Amino acid sequence: GNITISSGSVINGDVFIICSGNFTISGAQAGASISAPVIIYSKGNASYISSIIYGLIVSRGGALTLDNTDVYGAVLNYSSSFALVGNSDIVGSVVSKYSVDLQGDNASITRGDIPEFTGQDIGLDPFVLPGSYLEF
Repeated sequence: GNITISSGSVINGDVFIICSGNFTISGAQAGASISAPVIIYSKGNASYISSIIYGLIVSRGGALTLDNTDVYGAVLNYSSSFALVGNSDIVGSVVSKYSVDLQGDNASITRGDIPEFTGQDIGLDPFVLPGSYLEF
């Protein structure tokens, strides 16, 4: 079903969030640091609003929106709509089947470190995100 994580919530590292419906996180933090990340998988639309994410976001729904959200880690996107809105920043790696719509003067994607996923059962082969700079 759907998952909503509300304001003030903190999800510590080494947590897997698997959502078969729509995923929404607003005003919260997921992951403790780049060395204590979370993995978030959503099959429906995913909205990240005014939040901080340390880890891996995998989006397979129709839309992925990051609105004033910072991601430290990686994004693997299969959604046909992928928007970075406002002051959203991704520091790490982005692999997307479709183009990224930067909606805001302060939205950015910067190459950086991604969490260590070796030994994790996350269904990615190899365990480095395909197409990311660490693969080469």
